[in-house]
Amino acid sequence: MRDFDDAARHPLVLSWPATRLNARGRARVLAYVHHGGTFIAVAPTKAVRAAIGSGHTAFFTRLVQVPELGLESGGHLRDSQIAALRRFWAATPGGFRLGDAPGGARSALVLLHDVRGLPALRASKALLQREHRTGVHATYVLQTRYLADAKGAALVGPVLAQLVHAVRSASGDTAAGGVSGGLLAHAPHGSGSESYPTYAAAFASSTEVDGETLSGELRVSRYVLGALGAGDVQSFRGVSGDTPRGFAAVAEASGFGVDATLSVDGAGGAFPFWQVQADGLERHLLRFPVAFDDVPGEGPAAALAGAWVALRRNRSSGAPTLVELTPDRRGCAAAVERALLADTPPDVWRGTLARLAGFWEQRVGVSLDARPLGAGRGWLVRVGSERRAAGQSLVAPFPVARAVGADGHPLAVRDANRVVLPAFQGETAVVIVPARAKVNRSGDPTARAFRQAATRLPRQLTRLSSSESVCR
Repeated sequence: MRDFDDAARHPLVLSWPATRLNARGRARVLAYVHHGGTFIAVAPTKAVRAAIGSGHTAFFTRLVQVPELGLESGGHLRDSQIAALRRFWAATPGGFRLGDAPGGARSALVLLHDVRGLPALRASKALLQREHRTGVHATYVLQTRYLADAKGAALVGPVLAQLVHAVRSASGDTAAGGVSGGLLAHAPHGSGSESYPTYAAAFASSTEVDGETLSGELRVSRYVLGALGAGDVQSFRGVSGDTPRGFAAVAEASGFGVDATLSVDGAGGAFPFWQVQADGLERHLLRFPVAFDDVPGEGPAAALAGAWVALRRNRSSGAPTLVELTPDRRGCAAAVERALLADTPPDVWRGTLARLAGFWEQRVGVSLDARPLGAGRGWLVRVGSERRAAGQSLVAPFPVARAVGADGHPLAVRDANRVVLPAFQGETAVVIVPARAKVNRSGDPTARAFRQAATRLPRQLTRLSSSESVCR
């Protein structure tokens, strides 16, 4: 909203991207907070801080915005700001919000398998077969090198084609991993007309690649996977955590809607976001930061510990956890995956990157309006979406006694305050009645599932690091 009179009808107002108010504007904000409203000012001037720095007010120097190049040592600053804003929102009357994972889950876990080079390609078959037997659905990032170069032999051939078909048969997901597999941070944008097989990017040495362009890596890799039977590939992951300025526009023009190249540190946290260009234009490219990427030589014990710590942290915040494990002939990736999934709490959703991206695409189009019914009868929450929305949930700022849908049927409630919504299109309504008894929801680290996992973890780490043959 651009008009303060309209904004002041709500219990919480966020002024963004900068808060510059004249004397009249500062007086109106003071009157608003004196009547019980909460005002959050981003990048306020000294005059604003001095005039309204009391009552229900909060100041943020800035809200983190991730450039296409990524942040330098971003840590978890963006996630921390999201958590702070959510605490303010939950403390306001009617502070309902949408859930962060499909089906009312607390958070999400996505397993990525980076298939770059012949060893990983050859090892992927056994890993995929095991996942198919155990019902695990992962996303395979496939490099499509079709010219032999200093990095190795061509990857495009019968083995890659068989893997693509096997992934689809196992209800998995494929993401494009580029053609040459070079670093993209300094690659030229290209003409946008690169095509197979004339695009001839290749490594001339172990460190130098010739002929590589950003659009060539994106569009040709997507085309080759489609020709191999992968279907309409929407996701991309580059070989490193850096992308150049203009990356989002090239990715969007190449047919991609999802990118998983940035690391959590480069994105300031694990929550996904739509990429904004330097000129402020938001591109339709949903970026999922990768929480953990296994490093060659670290060993399975270190990989399990790193992935588990990331999962625990993100389950507390609600952010998704993307874990990348590279297939190997000894089966270490399978061993780490098996141990990680064994300790994943049941309130964490598990699935492919494509499914999680589809959930977030729907989530951004859902509107929400909450009104009290009065006399202790609870809240009426209206949700709407122009397109069909499935797997969404409402997170209440209080424990829920019961929730009833528009058809009069009760709705499932998870974790005491997460109401699972049925699939809908258009507008629907939910009546939510608060529980009178207090429910302790404060201790994620003390939750039973994680207490049990913390007991098992030392034994698993010992087993994964004590023998050279444990991964077989």
